[in-house]
Amino acid sequence: MAGNSPKTVVIVDDNIDLIRAYQQLLEFEGYRVLLAGSGPEALELLSRIEPPDLLLVDCMMPGMNGLEFLRALRLA
Repeated sequence: MAGNSPKTVVIVDDNIDLIRAYQQLLEFEGYRVLLAGSGPEALELLSRIEPPDLLLVDCMMPGMNGLEFLRALRLA
């Protein structure tokens, strides 16, 4: 990847196997990957970091689904 620092991708999904697979692929390509297993966990993570370059969100998560997460993120 060109540039000084790697682009950051945040993955929000309750399926640990899936997010680990995405993580391996994206890190191999030179991205910085941060993981969250739920909407509330992702909101907390995003409150502590600079906005990511890409946010991948599962729509079907228990508790707070992906659409609820995105609504909460816009209000934050």
